[in-house]
Amino acid sequence: MNFVADASVAGSLIALLRQRGHSVTSIRDIRPDMPDDEVMQLAHSEDAILLTEDKDFGELVVRQRLPNHGVVLFRLNRIERSNRPFFACIELERLGQSMRGALTIIASTQVRVRRIV
Repeated sequence: MNFVADASVAGSLIALLRQRGHSVTSIRDIRPDMPDDEVMQLAHSEDAILLTEDKDFGELVVRQRLPNHGVVLFRLNRIERSNRPFFACIELERLGQSMRGALTIIASTQVRVRRIV
């Protein structure tokens, strides 16, 4: 799959996704202080699903309806930090194309997929 990882996403998750054959553009590697709307534009231009821990992106896609191919919001605070990348990766691969055109919230205890496009 093709992802853009916001600066809030752990480098260990990015590395694991790349290791498993996914394409991941890391905002942290490009410009960590990139404004959220520019992050959204980059993800849209790359036909990528945006990965983030920043709830502001939910606002951008639901209320402001910025163009996107899907946003995944991680809320994994109840999972031990060292296990979060593996948990997130497994969920992303399990969900697959159902994340396209949706706001997906991957939390410690549940996963929600809300169509937005």
